[in-house]
Amino acid sequence: MQWEWLWGLGGLGIGGFIGFWLGRWRPRREEWNQAVQPLLSALVEAEPDVARGERLALDPSLLDAFRQVASRREFYRFTSGIEYVNLQLAAAHAAHHDREERQLLLDQARVSLANLQDSLRRR
Repeated sequence: MQWEWLWGLGGLGIGGFIGFWLGRWRPRREEWNQAVQPLLSALVEAEPDVARGERLALDPSLLDAFRQVASRREFYRFTSGIEYVNLQLAAAHAAHHDREERQLLLDQARVSLANLQDSLRRR
């Protein structure tokens, strides 16, 4: 019985230490929300443009604010997502002769944009 208690307390102590140690590097909730909210608004405003096939361009100051609070992985995934949406829009523009294919590519770009928005939800 005594060993179970010692193992339990040791596990709680180590788990608490690891949680504290990892939590120090995550951005604070309010910092994350302050950086993400304008970026989300810009993505929502860009939805009609993407539906028309226009290129997705974001203000560099918004990306810099996001870079300050995001991890390298989060920032890379987000910027890669923007590039992917723009590649889909370029493919849709190149397929202007086939209306169905163009609409399919535009719909895929809108889905990719929605995935980008979901990755930035408030914490």
